Amino acid sequence: MRLMECLRLRVKDIDFDYQQITIRNGKGMKDRVTMLPEIIESHLRQHNGLFFLQGWIEGGLRRLEAKQENSSLETNETLPTHGKH
Repeated sequence: MRLMECLRLRVKDIDFDYQQITIRNGKGMKDRVTMLPEIIESHLRQHNGLFFLQGWIEGGLRRLEAKQENSSLETNETLPTHGKH
């Protein structure tokens, strides 16, 4: 694989079941399929798991922050205003 092909790899380009890597827009702007070496398969699986876990955690934190932000807005809107009578 060429360096730029490696840099453009996406998770969906790696097929662990068939032990293949799909290279998109390689030399000559052509797609091709190459083998996934066994020696790097476990490293990719571990990295993919960490990437998934990191995305899951970050997504959860973003949802939690948005929920807290929305609840504080709702709380401010529903507070009664007490003026002098």
